[in-house]
Amino acid sequence: MWWIEQRAVSIILNKSPGPSRVTTHDFNDDDPRPQTLPDAAGYSFLNKKAPSSGIFRALDEQISKRISKSIRSLGKLYGVIQEDNGHAVAHPFYNTTEEPGVTVTRSAFISCPPTCSSQKLSEMTEIYAGARFQYCNGFSSIQHFETRCSALRNALVDKTSSGVFTIVAINIGMCMFSKSALIGVSDDGEGSCLNKNLKGIPQLPEYIEPTMYELETIARLSSAVADTIYLVTGRSKNPDATITVNIDIPDFQYYRTACELFEKGQVGAEYVQNWITAMDCRKHQLGAVLMEMIRLSMEDRGISSPGVTIRLSSGTEEAASLFKNKVMLGRTPNLTEVLDVMASRGFEAKEWQEFLGSLDARQQPFNMDQLGKLVYVFKTVKSVLLPSALPGLTSDAANSINETLLIQINDIREWRIFDRAKRFLHNYSKTRLQPFTPAIVGLFPMQKIFLHGGGRSDLYQENSSGLYLDINMDGRAQEVTIGRLDIVGKTYGFQIASRLRDLCLSQGLLK
Repeated sequence: MWWIEQRAVSIILNKSPGPSRVTTHDFNDDDPRPQTLPDAAGYSFLNKKAPSSGIFRALDEQISKRISKSIRSLGKLYGVIQEDNGHAVAHPFYNTTEEPGVTVTRSAFISCPPTCSSQKLSEMTEIYAGARFQYCNGFSSIQHFETRCSALRNALVDKTSSGVFTIVAINIGMCMFSKSALIGVSDDGEGSCLNKNLKGIPQLPEYIEPTMYELETIARLSSAVADTIYLVTGRSKNPDATITVNIDIPDFQYYRTACELFEKGQVGAEYVQNWITAMDCRKHQLGAVLMEMIRLSMEDRGISSPGVTIRLSSGTEEAASLFKNKVMLGRTPNLTEVLDVMASRGFEAKEWQEFLGSLDARQQPFNMDQLGKLVYVFKTVKSVLLPSALPGLTSDAANSINETLLIQINDIREWRIFDRAKRFLHNYSKTRLQPFTPAIVGLFPMQKIFLHGGGRSDLYQENSSGLYLDINMDGRAQEVTIGRLDIVGKTYGFQIASRLRDLCLSQGLLK
């Protein structure tokens, strides 16, 4: 049996000509001192023994309060979801980590960009509280989450209540490629170059190896989802809860790059059709890899999966088809056409009608970019939408929704999706004659491979280089270059990297 207990993070340093530099740091959980990253000011690790003072000088009190709040939030969440002998656990800390279960470790990883202005400091500072998952088969996993909870009903911590989450929708999402790859910027190891023709048109992304963003996201989310499934089912008094993992990978949002060129007359219909084909292929390849990674992660942990469904999230198929059909006719669809087709066709048309009809004038999309962002919110909340023709819920329907838990597991940079979904549900519940309060939770697992810069790390912005110069802890460059999967192995474990390589090969993402 092997374990995923790496406390390593890998930092891709700001690029100079040639391969990007990368350094990997291993944190010592027994060291009581706050541990900082010498190559990246503003990043610190506090283990359960570390004092909170002396880390951020003038910001000590503020940061310390946020650390305590983050740990309490994670503990409260685990205490509400997990139950012991039919009653909610009020304090989920265990005296030993050898027992199967979840331990909130009181460790934390803090990201505080040093160049951030004081006004944005609170928003940009990220605090990830630690938790250890110990499984009956001996498998052990460490997660660090930034947690956001909303409307966790008091009934769940009321000992007289029989309230249990019987329906759990875990929503995760990822982008495709990287920004630079899509606009035609690559790296040949000697510096950035443009993969565009003389007219500035990006080459079709028919074959691009998995980017660092894609590999890191799959490794991180698959582990986080498996541990979260255990959190929901491992000690629940309703182990037969229905759990659906919805993987949201955009489709028509990515068509827009080619469609905008088409609208300007810079490319023909064939280019757009080939672009759309490449986007659809990538979506299904990444979806297949991520689904299998989640399934294998559950298998590692000994989690049975009779009540677990893992699937690509639906809801935009009709819009995607409309784009393809309109391009064949020589034009692209407008916003009204896309909204109309989603609300009138397909098996989720009623949910779209309900969703769009529940938005006020300020929330309605006014262009394709706004609609693309709104789709992510729809896919987060759609499982609790009800036909407007039935405003008065039956008791069974109300109980079904009140027993539904929505969990968003995503990159922290997508926090606005969670916030918009939370606000929508708050307002939507008030429109019902019989109010209901679906619970929604945001779990944002810490990115362990990241870019170091002046603001929040965003691997999606990284260039498409596949080679990195490995740097020792003392800052010396080794005489070796490593690839993306090598970095995944040093950070998440070489078993994970090997598994990712095999799955990417099987899906044609690697040759």
